[in-house]
Amino acid sequence: MSVEPARAALLGAIDAGALGFTLCEIGNGVRMITPPVAGVAAFLVLGGTLKLHSDSGDARARSGQLVLVPAGWATQLSPAGTARHDRVVDGAAIAARRQGWLVADARHDGEAAVTVAAGRVGGTTQATLSAPMVLTLATDRCARQALALLRNEVADPLAGSMALAEAMLSACIVYAVRAASSGNLLASADATAPLARAVARVVASPGADHSVDSLAQAAGMSRSTFSRHFTATYGTGPMDFVLGQRLGEAATLLRSTSLPVKAVAASVGFVSRSYFSRAFRAKFGVDPTAYRVIP
Repeated sequence: MSVEPARAALLGAIDAGALGFTLCEIGNGVRMITPPVAGVAAFLVLGGTLKLHSDSGDARARSGQLVLVPAGWATQLSPAGTARHDRVVDGAAIAARRQGWLVADARHDGEAAVTVAAGRVGGTTQATLSAPMVLTLATDRCARQALALLRNEVADPLAGSMALAEAMLSACIVYAVRAASSGNLLASADATAPLARAVARVVASPGADHSVDSLAQAAGMSRSTFSRHFTATYGTGPMDFVLGQRLGEAATLLRSTSLPVKAVAASVGFVSRSYFSRAFRAKFGVDPTAYRVIP
């Protein structure tokens, strides 16, 4: 399925409702198994960094990023950076009501190293999405506001918080999928397809030393064939895609860390601070320092 039909199918399903909500709290040394569900699964990281293992391999998502997983895929959730897992839990088996919330508490007598809002997009099938999508909410102001409201409800639950949380999770998914265009989308594609291998390499490490040649090699294509097929499939050139991924990652770091702007630029692959600032301003309308303090 191409990008636009995949987005339309996802948004249409969300419009039809049927989005569940489970709060997953996972401690260091714990791996949570989540069984296959009848619909696209959504995992929104509220805190920490998530490592998600699925049929297509591993994906990492920082706080403020959303992972969508195809219907029928089992997943394993754990804090990123955990070298060993002393405890493996079944997320469905441990889920229980707590203050009105459905919570899968896998903190293992400690603090949550990663907190995830999990849901299922009803009305979707295996044909809706065929490979995981990793999306960044920081690129959309409305998405950031919905995420902030969701975090507030989780931190200080009151009567009606569960309904609001589900609504905010829906809003985050809608805004993220709407914005999932040339620079931000890990497009729906067969996870073993040549182009998908190149895309996955960029998404996994935006700051790496990517080039058209290196990505073509990852896809197993000649440089010219790769560039032609990539542009036809994703509607943007390979290096424009890399630039968009780097800027999206930078936006997340500016919001979620106190790293200096120069350090953020270097971490996402920019050698020149001035070029980074120009590119960032062209995409987001403000320079990196101003972006960091926008409410």
